[in-house]
Amino acid sequence: MSFILDALKKSEAQRQRADAPALYEMKMAPPRQGVPAWLLVLGGLLIINIGVLCVVLLRGNHSAAPQAAANTSGTGASAAPAPAAVMPPAAAAASPLAASAPATAPAGADDAPAVEAAPAPPVANGVNSGDVPTYDQAASAPGANLPELKLDLHAYATNPADRFVFLNMTKLKEGQSSPAGVRVESITPDGAILSWQGSRFFLQRQ
Repeated sequence: MSFILDALKKSEAQRQRADAPALYEMKMAPPRQGVPAWLLVLGGLLIINIGVLCVVLLRGNHSAAPQAAANTSGTGASAAPAPAAVMPPAAAAASPLAASAPATAPAGADDAPAVEAAPAPPVANGVNSGDVPTYDQAASAPGANLPELKLDLHAYATNPADRFVFLNMTKLKEGQSSPAGVRVESITPDGAILSWQGSRFFLQRQ
């Protein structure tokens, strides 16, 4: 009986060994074909970075070219003389030594010629210089015998106390008389009204 059991065990062991595949009989997995996914992703990112870098470099070159052209044109333009700045005329009434030249009205938008208004005769202390003869007219009158007068300096101001003239190199204010007896009646913006031995006349500034 034991002999039969031993024989059955041996046959069972031989059958199991026969069913189990030998080491050399085990099938090996075939090598994987194709490129791994991570390698594809890495390559795509590398290509995108290269493209972005090329775009940045091209834009930098295009912007540098107009800048260089602008610098060149600016250097050439600097050689030309700059136009002189036009200074606005100062207001005549702001200075004690104001000029009496009449202002010219600006031309209109349609380029029509400006019409210069005739200046009104200056009035000082209620006396209009147009109401008295000029020095030349008074000197040419028969028997006038006016002394030779010259207005060396003329200073007119809105405040009568600040007005003065240099008559034959003598400083006189309104109401004062020169050594020759010529009295300064009033000082106007364009001259002075003088009197001498009862004769009144207007002496225009130079």
